[in-house]
Amino acid sequence: MVKSAFLRSINIQLDVGHPERLQHFRPTSKSVRLISSLLKDDGGNALFVVAPYGSGKSLAAGYVGELVENRPAASDVLSDIGDRITSIDPKLAEASRRRQVEGTKGLFVPLYGHVPSAPRALKEGILTGMKRIELGREARPIKASEAETAHDLVKLISECSKKLDSKKCDRLVIVWDEFGRHLQGLISEGRSEELDVLQVLAEVVSRPSAVPVSLVLLLHRSLLGYASGLPSGVRREWAKIEGRFETLQYVDDSTELYELVGSLVEETRTVPKPTDIDFAALGRQAQEVGLFPDVKGSRLKGLLAAAYPLEPSTLYLLPRVSARVAQNERTLFSFLHWISLEEAVRPGAIGDYFQGDFRTDGGPGGTQKPWLETESALQKIEEESIDEQALKCAFLLGLGLGGERAQASHAQLTFALEAAEEGEAPSVLKGLIDRKLLVHRRHTDQVVVWHGTDVDLRGRLEDSIKQSSTDFQLAHFLTCEMPPPVWRPVEYNARHGIRRYLESQYLTVAQLKAFLELDKPRLPGLEEWDGLELGSDGQVLYVLPQGKTEVAEANAIARNISDPRLFIVIGDKITALRGAALELECLLQMHEDHELISSDPLVKAELDHLTDDARIGLQPLVDRVLLPQPEGSSWFHMGEQLPLTNVVELRRKLSDTMSKVFCLTPEIDSEMVVRRKPSSVVVNARKKVELGLLERYGQEELGIDGGFADKAIFRCVFVRTGLYRENGNRWALADPDELDSPGLKSVWNSVRRFFTEPGTRKSLRTLIDELREPPYGVREGIIPLLLTAGIQAFPSAIALRKNGVFIDDILPSVIEDASKNPDSYFLEVVRLKTHQKKYLKELAKLFEAESDNESTDQTDLLRTCMDAVLEWQDKLPASASKSRHLSVEAQKFKAELDSPDPVHLFLDKLPELIGHPTNHHKKLLAGIECLRDELEGIQRLFESQAIKALGQTLVSRGIRNGAGVRAQSAEWANHFPKSFNEHLPTGVTKSVLMGLRAGYRNDGTLVNALSTLLIGHPIREWDD
Repeated sequence: MVKSAFLRSINIQLDVGHPERLQHFRPTSKSVRLISSLLKDDGGNALFVVAPYGSGKSLAAGYVGELVENRPAASDVLSDIGDRITSIDPKLAEASRRRQVEGTKGLFVPLYGHVPSAPRALKEGILTGMKRIELGREARPIKASEAETAHDLVKLISECSKKLDSKKCDRLVIVWDEFGRHLQGLISEGRSEELDVLQVLAEVVSRPSAVPVSLVLLLHRSLLGYASGLPSGVRREWAKIEGRFETLQYVDDSTELYELVGSLVEETRTVPKPTDIDFAALGRQAQEVGLFPDVKGSRLKGLLAAAYPLEPSTLYLLPRVSARVAQNERTLFSFLHWISLEEAVRPGAIGDYFQGDFRTDGGPGGTQKPWLETESALQKIEEESIDEQALKCAFLLGLGLGGERAQASHAQLTFALEAAEEGEAPSVLKGLIDRKLLVHRRHTDQVVVWHGTDVDLRGRLEDSIKQSSTDFQLAHFLTCEMPPPVWRPVEYNARHGIRRYLESQYLTVAQLKAFLELDKPRLPGLEEWDGLELGSDGQVLYVLPQGKTEVAEANAIARNISDPRLFIVIGDKITALRGAALELECLLQMHEDHELISSDPLVKAELDHLTDDARIGLQPLVDRVLLPQPEGSSWFHMGEQLPLTNVVELRRKLSDTMSKVFCLTPEIDSEMVVRRKPSSVVVNARKKVELGLLERYGQEELGIDGGFADKAIFRCVFVRTGLYRENGNRWALADPDELDSPGLKSVWNSVRRFFTEPGTRKSLRTLIDELREPPYGVREGIIPLLLTAGIQAFPSAIALRKNGVFIDDILPSVIEDASKNPDSYFLEVVRLKTHQKKYLKELAKLFEAESDNESTDQTDLLRTCMDAVLEWQDKLPASASKSRHLSVEAQKFKAELDSPDPVHLFLDKLPELIGHPTNHHKKLLAGIECLRDELEGIQRLFESQAIKALGQTLVSRGIRNGAGVRAQSAEWANHFPKSFNEHLPTGVTKSVLMGLRAGYRNDGTLVNALSTLLIGHPIREWDD
């Protein structure tokens, strides 16, 4: 590891005022040019300094800062550095010494990296600098001035210039080091449009002022190099800003830098310097082909010898390539530490080391496209061959210092390859040219990597953007490509054991009006926007207005919205967002152009990279709209603008809002079932709990055994909440007043009102929507359990109907379906009067049902009566349903029993059939008894008819009449001798004859037995 002072970097903002930290600075011809630009006396200037990492630009700027302020403490360091400058630029060295002697002073304002606000950072830098040069009194007016806008910036610099002039200071120099980080910060925060402050600064420094003002921005690439992933509109604006500045390419390929590289190599290499290499001859050959044009031959020999084992072409390319793409972790110096110096270092090693940077440098004039072309060519040759070195050398020699391409001549390539394979270079190049992997343009003597057809993707993209800009729908595009987040009130959810969330969506101003029903009739195409859904926890509406007029209109709407579940977010700075989204949309469309993709194998790779860059550039712009931040969108809630600056504050606000909106949410700690859509496993477990409530109500655990999901749901929902508790010797559901939780108490009260308050057509939708909406906000997963519990807990005379049809048996499947499709289900609740209760009790006795007259409640009366009637109906003969021998009233009564509805049957239909209301219950019960007897008597009617027919038949056969059918039958059977049975076939005939001889208890028994033997059915199964 080299422990050289050359590698020590500085931070000009932190190290200003500490001249000893600049002691190791060694000026080069390029750094001298920078120093001269900052110290010139012909007025202020605005300067972009583009230099790679490790080039010494910060050291040069730090030296300028000390020289400008010219403090006595820096005298020795300034003198030492001035002596070093003498050998490079004597005039600059003399000017520096003269400034020291004369004691001329100025103000140096260093800025560093990304700052939230450029005006505020500049103000702070000026105040710090004035204090450093002992102008604290003069800084007081500046300290009191505003520094928020570009206009404030103009006033700030003007005031500072006046104060400096009053103290005989000769200049104001503003140096912003690592300005690229500020650009990256603006891009990542979606504030790329705020770069207009630079334009104002450039205009200020170019105007005459009390003292000259210089503005220097130190970057690692051109301004547009940072804008590679930004929309084309933003890039055009940045190009205009770049035009306000003079650009100094600080690509240090000076003799001094080569000497520095040589000294570092000498420190680290472990192999001895060869004695059989003529470095002087190598130097002459290198300069003959155009390498090292500014290095004198006498010095070049020493450079090549010191830098061995770096080949001449490698040494020549290293600072140039580093200047194009080097990043803070990959520089000229880090390359020297990475590479092994035990063998010759060829140019291809540079390509291998910086390939990641080549791949990502996709801006205009970037290295990505030529790198892709070279990679495509490398796929067609053998790895680690001389052909591979030739292609890499052609690529590296073709890289210019800026965005342009350099001309790599045939002679330069030959020279670079001869060092590796002496004598083979011409044949290698010819072979690659013949295979069309290299192209030799003979009239310009330029060798380039063959790249097939030249497709102008940027041009196509610009054309596509122009064509699509009019019809582009930003809200729709973002919904598809970058949907907004779902916001969760984390603190509230943790406290209440629930998962509330607020969905988000993008809206235009027109859609916002339709959503809030402000436009009547609705706007065309916006029928789907109908406000908050029932049961919604809330929504965040991201409004994307176009222009200042729509921004003002959206703000006015937001200030008049009082729904506490709505948060309105207005993106008032979305010009850059729209441009970036439109560019991504056009790139995605280009991906679908199969003709374009097939035109060149490199098009797909380049399109992929452009698309990735577009997405990366779009994300911070979208985040600026979606996420609360100081310079982001405007957030409104209940008509007031919220001072939100981060996501934590938003979540806290959401939790506070949910606590107020859903203040009576029951606290049920069961994530399995307290959700909108439980899993199928949980639904099955929930059904088991419902079955326990319906069939085993009163048992301690509802008959649920084991430690499975159904047991967990039961305990969490009913036992831990106190909803199901022991009451004496029996377990039962609690009354609402017995519950401690205010939320559960209120919800349980609502369920009780629904099941006990009288009503003829009470929709389950009404109850479910009431529970889902504020202030309860009950989740759909818990509602079937509440319905089942309500049916058991609150006895009343009820009839549950689906699509008008009474449901005689309420099962868990019915409850589940009612919860999913509540519009099909209605409940009728009847408040029974005293005479109706008495009538129903007697009716239960009439159909032989046992009931306790004192303890039977309303629910038991209707259900007991219905169960008794249905049990009686099951015992009726089949003929009772269709016989023509029944009266009209009996037939109607039997028809009503086919689809029994207890409220309709007992309180409406039976009084109508009998002709007596329920308050005349004795007459009404007498009529019902007649109908009962008539239906039961249909079997006796058929028996008597059968007995009569059998008797008539026997008489016609000569059997005396008058002794009864049994005697007649026995007499007739006895006419046959017993031996006659032996001649009869086994079966019905023998069975009938034997049965007639045996005798029966009565005539009815006889005819039933004959009916069964002869036709296979007893008389109770006969029809007419």
